[in-house]
Amino acid sequence: MTPDNTRQHSEWRERPERSYDHFRVRVRGRDAGGKIFKVMTFLDNICEGGLYVRLDRAVAGGAPLSLFVSFSTLPHGEAASAPRLCARGRVLRAEARPDGLCGVAVSFTRHRFV
Repeated sequence: MTPDNTRQHSEWRERPERSYDHFRVRVRGRDAGGKIFKVMTFLDNICEGGLYVRLDRAVAGGAPLSLFVSFSTLPHGEAASAPRLCARGRVLRAEARPDGLCGVAVSFTRHRFV
């Protein structure tokens, strides 16, 4: 293996596969002001180590969040047997977006499929 191939291989290994499907996710935690919240929103993307969502409120970096993802493409409220993910995580990055929402990158600390 040449050094160029080794570098390309290591770059590939560092990038987990992401899904950009917009599945529903319920997020619970405390906003930047310390107020407890629970909101339903949609994923921007998800991978094995975490996810990215847009929230209607600011959250602080490092804040713990609880997440519940439904991997269903059916409209909300319709019965479906789809995989679901329960997770806890920490905010890696929270950034104000031009649309007035807060983009939040979350790293999983615990997760399980139910």
